[in-house]
Order: sequence, then structure tokens, then C-alpha cells
Amino acid sequence: MLRHKTFFFITTNKMRLLALVSVFLFPTLFFGQSQEKLIKQGAKSLVKNDSVVFVKGKQTDETDFSDLKLIAEEIVTVENAKEIYSKNVNIRIDLQNAQLDIKKISKVSKEHPGKCGLMFHMASGNGRSQRIFAHNIKVSSNKSFLKNVRDICGKENVWVSE
Repeated sequence: MLRHKTFFFITTNKMRLLALVSVFLFPTLFFGQSQEKLIKQGAKSLVKNDSVVFVKGKQTDETDFSDLKLIAEEIVTVENAKEIYSKNVNIRIDLQNAQLDIKKISKVSKEHPGKCGLMFHMASGNGRSQRIFAHNIKVSSNKSFLKNVRDICGKENVWVSE
């Protein structure tokens, strides 16, 4: 039972935004269904002055036009947001001009397992692009993986999507 437990209240600085945003973080956020995800991030350490976080939640009924009030369902650091919310790592390949080493891409992918799909965008001869999803490969969207793949394919040819 979670009675008499501490809850957190976050308020933004009104000078930086057009409206005041208040966020309520209840104990169930830290000890409920999302406990595993939050413990990995050290959720309680997220709640501190001047920290930047992503908050996903529901609007309260008491919100008016000048103030926004949310009940948090998830709280994530900026550093972890890309890893958590990313769905696919995309790689554009121009088959006519490519000097790519598919073995290098495969090796780097195996060294960085994760939850993201790997999507290849291949330009065809008629100027259209064909997408090929690698169903058997799941990769991380962390900085290390993206840097390695961008070194192989070129920075402009690798991006992350939701």
C-alpha cells in the first residue's frame, strides 16, 4: 500500500514559457508498473532543480488556458529519451555510388543490440526509393552505434525515427 508516501511536484519557470506548467509525480510512478524502467534510470534522481526531463502524462481536469497541469505517467532524462522513444535506425544506400561494406554494417549492428528496427532506404534506377526492413536485426540508437554507422555510410545517410 502506498498511503502516506511522498509525491513530487514540479513547476516550470514561467519566465521561460508562456504558461505555467505543473507536473504531479505520484509514488505509483516510482513503484508501480513502470518500476523497472525508472529504477534503471534512477528515477528519484531525475527530480532535482534545473534538470531537464521529458514527461509523459495526462492533463488534469483543472487545467485552464494560462496554466497546464499534468499527472506524470513517465519521466525520462534527455540523455535516455532517444534510446527509449526511437523506433527505427534508418540507413540510406545509393547502390550506384555506394562503396559500402555490408559486412561492416552487419558487424556494428551485432555489437550494438537494442530495441530499434533497422531500415534500409535504397534508391532504385527510376529515382524512387525502396525501404527494406531487416526483420531479424534489432539495434541500439545510442551515440556509439550511430557514430559507427555514420562513419561507414556518411552522416547524412543515417537517422533515427519514431
